Amino acid sequence: MAPKQRSRPEENSTFLPRSRSSSPSRTCLRQSPKPKKKKLLRKKPALTQDDVQAQIAARIAQLTAPPAATSAAPSPKVKSNAVLNSTKIARLTTKIARNELEVARLEREYADAKAALEHEEKIQAATRLSMQLKERCDLLVKKVEKGEMTEAEVTKERDAIVAEMVPVSQVLTKLAKIPRVVAAVPAVQEFARMSLKEELD
Repeated sequence: MAPKQRSRPEENSTFLPRSRSSSPSRTCLRQSPKPKKKKLLRKKPALTQDDVQAQIAARIAQLTAPPAATSAAPSPKVKSNAVLNSTKIARLTTKIARNELEVARLEREYADAKAALEHEEKIQAATRLSMQLKERCDLLVKKVEKGEMTEAEVTKERDAIVAEMVPVSQVLTKLAKIPRVVAAVPAVQEFARMSLKEELD
């Protein structure tokens, strides 16, 4: 039995070949954009001087107006923070006051110590000078006893010792009234003894 042969489309009258249209579809056509109309800018009316001043005054009033008060009550957390901050500020203020008192006390102690140090330096300088003058006096007495110096030389040396003794005597007069100084320095003891003898005589 021979196989059946398929009929070709060309032979079958019901199948017609597709034909492409030579004219493009309307959807494929690009629509040419319509030119946009330029909007005509309307000129704003010119502001007068009064209008400008009014706008400035309104803006200033807007900026300087106080903010509206909030009627809402603060939360408990805000209240507790405020209490803590006020307590901390009070504690710091008290601490600052105590520190200021301590600083003032230290400044007074420093001033007293500085004055005492200057006084001690004056005492030591006057003591050294008085001891040197005492040694010169003793040496002068020995030379006079041995006849090693003329009368003019003795007078000159004596006047020099007296001239140097004047500023020292002013210091020693004050020092002679201090018991611890008198007991510690032999030169001051001698000067105090001589001063007392002159007063008694």
